[in-house]
Amino acid sequence: MLRTERGFTLIEILVSLTLLTSIVLTASYFFVQSNTVSSYNNQKLVAVNLARSTLERVQLNPDLYVTNGIKGSPYTFQSCQSSGSSSCQNFQVLINNHQYLINIALSQDNNEKDLNIVDVQVDVSLSNTKKSIKSTVEGYIANESILP
Repeated sequence: MLRTERGFTLIEILVSLTLLTSIVLTASYFFVQSNTVSSYNNQKLVAVNLARSTLERVQLNPDLYVTNGIKGSPYTFQSCQSSGSSSCQNFQVLINNHQYLINIALSQDNNEKDLNIVDVQVDVSLSNTKKSIKSTVEGYIANESILP
């Protein structure tokens, strides 16, 4: 009596389901990781662009950010609030439901004094995420524009 095989055995089905499950889990892990990396890169890009645009605004209108000259540096959201200034929104910005803090530090060495310029460093940070995000840019402004 010849017996013809029709269909799959239970073992073959279990092996194929195990392989299929492991492939699907690996692919889903890849998509979750790529989404996490994409979100981090987006937040970092926002911080970089915010730091650059803040530096440009400080260079164009230092009075909005620098109220006490070099001696008042660094300028932060906390120092702005303690001074009672009305322009504290310049130091704390909400973008994409994330709160970015802006710190501005001024310094001047002897060479910069001779050139009549002040070094401006703008730090933008976002620390309410799993990884702390920070971006820093540096530039110069004319010394006369920040006299208290």
